[in-house]
Amino acid sequence: MYLTDAKVKNAKPKEGKPLKLADGGGLYLYVSTTVAKSWRYDYRLLGKRKTYTIGLYPEVSLADARKEHASARALVEKNIDPGQHRKAETQKTIAEAKNTFKAVALSFIEKNTEQDNPKKWVESYAKKVRRILDRDVFPYIGEMKIGDVGPAELSPILEAVAKRKKLKM
Repeated sequence: MYLTDAKVKNAKPKEGKPLKLADGGGLYLYVSTTVAKSWRYDYRLLGKRKTYTIGLYPEVSLADARKEHASARALVEKNIDPGQHRKAETQKTIAEAKNTFKAVALSFIEKNTEQDNPKKWVESYAKKVRRILDRDVFPYIGEMKIGDVGPAELSPILEAVAKRKKLKM
């Protein structure tokens, strides 16, 4: 028996016990004793029973839960744990976010100011470089992924700096 939006919306636990409303294929709505509702998918992978929490209702609708369930089932058929796959995707997104022009530039400055660096920058020079980047570069390309920065992005910045009558460090 498949769930409907009305059944999902009106679901409440009975007698202080959590409730599970099945939608089929291992997908169900879990209603806790505090009436919090979450979409879950029970599956077996490599002989072990596991549960994958898709998300909370109403943030994740019935239709969205079914789509995510179909994706998770496809992963299980390939012997991939959907929970581990989600964690890996999250880590990948976090790593990509750290790979911005600003993050790489600041890391470069930090490496050149470390004590054990034989070609260590003088502190005043490092401050000047940081000030120039903060003023002239980061507002335009600081949040771009480092691989997306090319001549087309750098050219207007360099032209604007070159047009100044006096270059301030």
